[in-house]
Amino acid sequence: MNHLKSKLLQRVAIEAGFSIVTKNDCRLLAELIKNKTGEHLSESTLYRLFLEKDPNHRFYKTTYDILSRFIELENWNSFCESAIHSESVTGISLFSPNYKEETTLLDIVIQKEMWDIAKDYFDAISMHAYPERHHHLGWSIYLALLKNPEKEIRFYELFSGHPIVRVAFFELGADPDFHLSAYEVGLTHYLGNVNPTHSLEDLRAFTFAKCMIIRRKYIEGKIYACQQLFTSSFNENLEKNILENIRPIYPVARYFQAKIMCTLISGSDGTHLYREFLFWAERIWSDLTLTERKAIIYCYAESVALTKSSASYIIMLRNSFKPFFLMLFGNRKSISVSLILERTEFNGIRLQRNFQLYI
Repeated sequence: MNHLKSKLLQRVAIEAGFSIVTKNDCRLLAELIKNKTGEHLSESTLYRLFLEKDPNHRFYKTTYDILSRFIELENWNSFCESAIHSESVTGISLFSPNYKEETTLLDIVIQKEMWDIAKDYFDAISMHAYPERHHHLGWSIYLALLKNPEKEIRFYELFSGHPIVRVAFFELGADPDFHLSAYEVGLTHYLGNVNPTHSLEDLRAFTFAKCMIIRRKYIEGKIYACQQLFTSSFNENLEKNILENIRPIYPVARYFQAKIMCTLISGSDGTHLYREFLFWAERIWSDLTLTERKAIIYCYAESVALTKSSASYIIMLRNSFKPFFLMLFGNRKSISVSLILERTEFNGIRLQRNFQLYI
């Protein structure tokens, strides 16, 4: 039971987007939970859960129900069923949100090239499963490929077209820092047989992969290639379809980021682009999930950092979403870009990479 409670706390911190290490973190988490679920957990309750860790203190089941709903499961029983189901009969977890060093069945499957078993498992996961399960799967694939780099390209060849792998690994479990040596190859396979004018699903995949490759080329200083790829990939009609119809909005946030980077290369003023990003976000904000909201804030702030844009754009961002910033940062007078990125990391890779430091 304690093992399951520990897993729940890990998932809550990942969903929040920051480590729970101070009393103020507990206050911010309480506000996030209230904002997302409409239910109340006190700052003191969260403090006892995350920081005191008193083995003799017993929490009401309703506490775990609320935390489970925060990570988009129905209740504590649903979380337990999900966690137990994710473990094989041998006791080895097929996927693990925990540490790099932990061996999982997926590691073994990839190492030994047991591709039929991998396919059967991916086929069994519903596209309509809770996002929490997709997050877990994306992270587990990332870790397994990190440990088995010689199998990485073969994995992409076989599974880059699989719907669950596309969502869980490439979008929710993206490798923005390109720690996987062949990740760009994976994105290229991900783009295989994708026609952005054929369907919204194809447009979503096309937008995400192209923008991640553009981002990588920008970081590497391949300026001409970056601009050329953006110009050849997107036009006004495609952009209109992207902004109006793609949901969830993670690829759209990446699209705005790519557009800002490729436009500012020429020395243009970025004010109209940042305003366009904010206007779009404000228009749909009330309908977005917490993860989608973090994606917008993250991609906007990262655009400012990567292009070395004026700090005034961060002030514009904060003024546009004052309640959200108040919830995440309290009454701080100044907020650094690095702190914004830490608190709004929406796919969890950076946070989970060092999770043993937090819990």
